[in-house]
Amino acid sequence: MQISHRELEHAIQTKVPFSSKRTGKENNAWIEIDGIQVSRITFPKTKGSNTSCISTGLEKSIRNQLCLSKELFKDFIKCPLTREKYIEELRSKNSLKE
Repeated sequence: MQISHRELEHAIQTKVPFSSKRTGKENNAWIEIDGIQVSRITFPKTKGSNTSCISTGLEKSIRNQLCLSKELFKDFIKCPLTREKYIEELRSKNSLKE
């Protein structure tokens, strides 16, 4: 699956619950659910009309940081996986209660 930098950044910014975000050469953010930091995610900055595709290595790294399987990651990027369903998935994987 080919994913552009812009698609990746948009999906992360609209679906991932951040507690804090730091920018530099790349974006770093803590994923937080119910006041608990679950994971840290690092993703590239998008500049201008950067529509180039991310590498498979970067895709796998970000997928692991988001705690998603390959299939769920595809849904995460292409939009069937909503923010609420993503949070439910993190809760189930990290044994967090609602």
